[in-house]
Amino acid sequence: MDTDFVVNLILSILGSSAILALLNTYVFEPKRDRQKYIFDEKKHVYEAIIMFGQMVLYPEEARYSVGVARYSIIDFSKDEIIERGITELKMSIPKLTLISKNKDIMELTNKFIGFQDEATFDKLINILQKDLYK
Repeated sequence: MDTDFVVNLILSILGSSAILALLNTYVFEPKRDRQKYIFDEKKHVYEAIIMFGQMVLYPEEARYSVGVARYSIIDFSKDEIIERGITELKMSIPKLTLISKNKDIMELTNKFIGFQDEATFDKLINILQKDLYK
């Protein structure tokens, strides 16, 4: 083998490694971090929507199984639990607008707030799951 060939081969390997390292640092890592951040934010908001939806649909069960950091629902009446759940769902709408491009989520959330039924809630959970794991 020619010495120039070996040197060129080593330089091209090192060069491609350096380019890959730069691409990884400035392109791939930030993209991965951004995707992880978006996923985590969506997951957080979607979990809150599901929890408050459960408060609306199942207030008696939610009293002992759903934990809300801002207040204790154990002492609330059934109507107060439902009212708090609806209020929290309404407050999550701006967050949904910011984190999701899927307009069906907004429509179903508003529809659930209006109807407060299990069928709409099931559709909402289904679409949240599809949007989160797409």
